Amino acid sequence: MTNDRFTRPIQSARQSDGQKFAYYSYSLTSAKESQEALQAVIAGHNGETPDAVFLCAGGSKPKFFVEMSEEELVQGMDMGYWVQAWTAWVCFLLFREGRT
Repeated sequence: MTNDRFTRPIQSARQSDGQKFAYYSYSLTSAKESQEALQAVIAGHNGETPDAVFLCAGGSKPKFFVEMSEEELVQGMDMGYWVQAWTAWVCFLLFREGRT
């Protein structure tokens, strides 16, 4: 997706007129979901892998650590670590294969 509100601040970093800035909203809580999201990005770029992938994930739940439940702790790790790790891993595997 493109949206001037989100992409306008980075448009000045464009290296060529053919460069696209877009954002995609997907669940990235597993390797499979991360792979599906990356495939959507590639499809949106005429089958080419992106020059860069920004990993912005996470969330917060304002609570004291000792007040959190086991489920909240797991969810926090999923959102703060695994979402980024799965995406980085899938990107690495794809880029290592040399697919464009």
